[in-house]
Amino acid sequence: MTSSSHLFTTSEFGCAVALLAAGFNLEHVDKNKQNRCQFSFINSAEAQKIIQQFWSRQLQLRVSDIFSAQRYLKSIIYNAEFK
Repeated sequence: MTSSSHLFTTSEFGCAVALLAAGFNLEHVDKNKQNRCQFSFINSAEAQKIIQQFWSRQLQLRVSDIFSAQRYLKSIIYNAEFK
């Protein structure tokens, strides 16, 4: 996980799913890092709050939003190019 003033980047699938399910836009996907994807999101105070809640297991999201985010990320990983 890295965060700069502009982007937050993670290779943790669950964290990326949580951010997507919480309504954050995926900015970039890098598939070339040691057979792992790096997911980048705009870094903000709101994103950091979601990330902290995710890691502390306090994040509450709708299950349907989580499943939709998982399907979307998996389609990028296995099938489609991210644009």
